Amino acid sequence: MSIPPNNGRRTMLPQTTTHLDWRSTMDINPTSGQVTIAQSGQVFAAINPNFERWRTDVPGPNTSSGMMKVYSVIKEGDFTAIFSSIGRDWRLHLPTQGQIAMLCWAFPECLPSDATTFFGFQVHQENDLFVAGIRKEKGALLVAPYRMNDPHVWPIRHPRRVVFFQ
Repeated sequence: MSIPPNNGRRTMLPQTTTHLDWRSTMDINPTSGQVTIAQSGQVFAAINPNFERWRTDVPGPNTSSGMMKVYSVIKEGDFTAIFSSIGRDWRLHLPTQGQIAMLCWAFPECLPSDATTFFGFQVHQENDLFVAGIRKEKGALLVAPYRMNDPHVWPIRHPRRVVFFQ
């Protein structure tokens, strides 16, 4: 197992990057590592079955309270380019599935109807990286998984947001 940069300590997130521009910050409460997106039917009206097919339905660590920072995507790119634009220790800022569910439940207003909001998250080992794409349709939250290494380039003609844990 490799040691993350800065011995696992997160650095402060920048306000802007080559791909992202800061929009807002929200405080979130501690979360249970037992919460997974695939089992969060009380938060999401529709959960894509690939969360279970791709074996992402795995509990993670409990977390302490903290801040989530929401960014607008300002330059097209694939997930790796967009997420890594915040710096070399970007993986340390990925929220857990519990934090993603908590933010969507506590702050649904941070998920605009005109934009898809992306949350990167990790399962199992360091290289099992996924993205939860969350859309709001008629007030209901819909969530689908993507693989972080998906080479699809996301154009900026459609608004998109990305969320990190600070």
